[in-house]
Amino acid sequence: MLRVNIQKQDPDTEDWSLYKTFHTVSENRTGNSEYSIAGSEFSSDMITLKFRYSSAMSKLDGNTQIYRAMIGGNVYDIKSYDDIEYRHQFIKLVVRKLYA
Repeated sequence: MLRVNIQKQDPDTEDWSLYKTFHTVSENRTGNSEYSIAGSEFSSDMITLKFRYSSAMSKLDGNTQIYRAMIGGNVYDIKSYDDIEYRHQFIKLVVRKLYA
């Protein structure tokens, strides 16, 4: 199990604060791929995370732009939210590591 801190951005101050800590059911690291855009190189670290459904986790649905994930001191942008088969049993998040 992986511990994931979800942070929420305050719309007025744009500061990030802890929303809630979740533990994954499973994870799938899709690895590191490098690609070029307009002469610059970028690295993309994508992780697919699976969580048990909860009302706290469901608040991310449709609001992923104001939430982000912190894993092991690294910041991840939430790219997608999926309530698997809309059964309210598991949530799948795809996150991408942000680089400073």
